Amino acid sequence: MDEGPCSIEGHRESHRLNRWLSVLVEGTEHGRENQRVLFSIGQDFSAADGFLAYYDRPADRVYLSDDEGTGWIGGFAPGSAQTIENSRAILHLVDMSAMGEGNLLTATWSITFKSPVVGEKHIYLDVVDAEDVSSGWQQMGDWTVFSPIPVVPRWNLISIPASPESTAVDDVFSTIDGQYDQVCAYDAVMETWNTYQVGGPPEGNTLANIDETMGFWIRATASAELTLGNCSSSTASIELYVGWNLIGYPSGTTRPISEALAGIAGKYDMVCAYDATDAADPWKRYDTGVTSVFNDLAEMGPGRGYWVHALESCLWSPGAAPEHSKAVRSYSTPQDSPDSGVDLAPPPLPLRLGGE
Repeated sequence: MDEGPCSIEGHRESHRLNRWLSVLVEGTEHGRENQRVLFSIGQDFSAADGFLAYYDRPADRVYLSDDEGTGWIGGFAPGSAQTIENSRAILHLVDMSAMGEGNLLTATWSITFKSPVVGEKHIYLDVVDAEDVSSGWQQMGDWTVFSPIPVVPRWNLISIPASPESTAVDDVFSTIDGQYDQVCAYDAVMETWNTYQVGGPPEGNTLANIDETMGFWIRATASAELTLGNCSSSTASIELYVGWNLIGYPSGTTRPISEALAGIAGKYDMVCAYDATDAADPWKRYDTGVTSVFNDLAEMGPGRGYWVHALESCLWSPGAAPEHSKAVRSYSTPQDSPDSGVDLAPPPLPLRLGGE
């Protein structure tokens, strides 16, 4: 910043599927102690579409704006077993902290966003010193807030579009704890299934970690929403192998399939998704060999898992520019799915493929 009493530095870190943001505030012009740190995430600093809170340093208390933006709620100490909540966000004080001396202050915020707050947002800070001099609102960066991922009480094919700090299965699904009982993922290299059974013995669970590159099946026992809070888009790439690959979609942007997979154009011939809310016809398919009128899957988007049939091994990044190559067709089918009572493998390839 060019004017005002403070310089502001910030960085974001992941915390499971919620996010925290640590902010270092340093007084530089007058050396006065910083008294209040206001923190906003939204399209502008007013956060009418997002989140507005502040930390009162002398009182060691945290406050959250009410829904109308006309008052403050809360007033609890960082680290206490309290939450502050409005219709757009939840502040988890047990994971929050504020530390420093003099004109140095590091404040860590732990936030879960709710459904109304979705999309690309900006991060703003305003710091007020001991003589009530304000730095003015400073834009710190951008943040993508993802929609919660809904699951219904049956098998659901989903993925997470962000990179969690902890990839342990029970941490990834902490926001729907008690509302699912099994998770399955397919290893395209070994052509085997790995599974995680809630409450099962550790030696029996072959699936230990979940990340944003993976598509996976989760069997929900009740309708629920897997909350991603304010996770940032991932830059991960995914290795595809000849045959079927069960992958995630590490991006916050929904794209037409041909655009999403442009970087591997000619290296795949089919994409399948599973809509658990469509009990009559859950399997959706995109076939590169037929016209669009015969395809009922048109887009790839965050929160969904996909079976991709690759014609050759390749590396894929969502929305990457196409590479030109000649693919040799080779077909395989995953091994039998886990003993789930439901066929979790992709639907059979069309006869046109089997005959080539």
